Amino acid sequence: MPILPNHFNIASVVNKIYNHIVIFYFLLVIFSRFFNLNTTSRFVWDESSDLVRMYQLYFHPKLTLIGPMSQDGVKVFSSLSYYLTLPFVALFKFTPVSSAYATAFFGVITISILVYLLKKFKICQLTYWLSLILFLISFPFLESSRWAWNPHFIPFWQSLAVLFFTFNLPLLNLLSGIFMGATIHHHWYALFASLGFLFKKNYFFGIIIAILPFIIFDLTHPPGLFLSRALFFSPISPVNYSINLSVIYKIPLQFFSYLSGNNKIFGVSLLLLFLFLIIKNRKKINFNYLIPVILQLFGLMLIKSEIFTHYLLPAVLFFYLFIIINANKIKVFNYVLLLLIISNLFSLKHIFFQNDWSNNINAINEITNIIESQAKIDKAKFNIAVLSSPDPNTKGQRFRDLLRLKKIDTAPDHDYQNINQVYFLSYAPWDKLVQDPSYEINGFRNSMPISTWTIKNSSWILYKVQKN
Repeated sequence: MPILPNHFNIASVVNKIYNHIVIFYFLLVIFSRFFNLNTTSRFVWDESSDLVRMYQLYFHPKLTLIGPMSQDGVKVFSSLSYYLTLPFVALFKFTPVSSAYATAFFGVITISILVYLLKKFKICQLTYWLSLILFLISFPFLESSRWAWNPHFIPFWQSLAVLFFTFNLPLLNLLSGIFMGATIHHHWYALFASLGFLFKKNYFFGIIIAILPFIIFDLTHPPGLFLSRALFFSPISPVNYSINLSVIYKIPLQFFSYLSGNNKIFGVSLLLLFLFLIIKNRKKINFNYLIPVILQLFGLMLIKSEIFTHYLLPAVLFFYLFIIINANKIKVFNYVLLLLIISNLFSLKHIFFQNDWSNNINAINEITNIIESQAKIDKAKFNIAVLSSPDPNTKGQRFRDLLRLKKIDTAPDHDYQNINQVYFLSYAPWDKLVQDPSYEINGFRNSMPISTWTIKNSSWILYKVQKN
């Protein structure tokens, strides 16, 4: 007598379980990208000025691929990040967190494409599940999905490029080149990793098409802004290229620490394990996806400037794919995936619950709303200063930008002596704040606040002060 009914199909049950796991996995991916953005997504003057520009672009449309210059006057950005972000900020009414919803959304799309690629690459079960976990908790992927910043769209375009590579068709290679060229729109240094696939037919022409707007702009606006500035006039110019021997080990170590959630101990361990496995299995390894990683790191070694982690981001996705593809055939590479997973687990608390001056959007909103309501009542000229705090922008640019979106004008950020009313934002009590040496408070040292607000779930104190 059979134990199971005749109609019972084990394969069908296993398939249903698998489908439920996949659905649960993608719910976790969505949750991990959107959870707690209001108190953990970075929002400083870069993000606030971007929000103002997108507001202007939305209400005064002007199609352009040449975007603004950086505040230091060195870099020229494209408008591509704005076009990707604009639907989200418009939908959520240009609130500070709205731009982070865009990177979170494209972060989810990136993981979706990578999961599809795992199936397309026919990865073995162990490597497949380890890869899914890594994609879910990867520090570089999580950070770039939860912070609205130009470079953080790079993994999205890279995943699209790899997807089209898998079809191995010349026309689709052209599209892959366009997608990789799009990464250069988000950050100049993505160029290095983009050169890793020049062996693909038609790929190079795709890159040229992608950066054509910059080339045309420079040719029609001599001496140009993008290519000419990057090549000849900026600190990142190839004219300044040189190799300091210390970067030969510092940059790879920084990269592996970044992969490990900015944990140096895990970074060293990961680097040593990686080198050991490369040397031991060098004759069996597929090096295709390691080429863009090497080019990215080597390119950064040539540059005379401090190396930040977002300079390393263009190498991350290709490093993961290199390990995954080789782990499918060389099982010991799964230990790299396992070590990556363990190290990234330690970064989750920071990712989901960090709360400081730069990313507490709830506090930023509360401060802005208080100043807005007071300004509407007083109808008087006022200024803003941020003193005795970790925020280095003493002019309070992000608050000025948000008030500008609310049609509230502040006095010029250089004029404090001719203004009778100033909102001082600080971590310090008033008796300590008046001892701050900054000139912004000079005319108010003998005054007392007429109103004081302690901002919820933060260390901020807002003082409304008038001259005696």
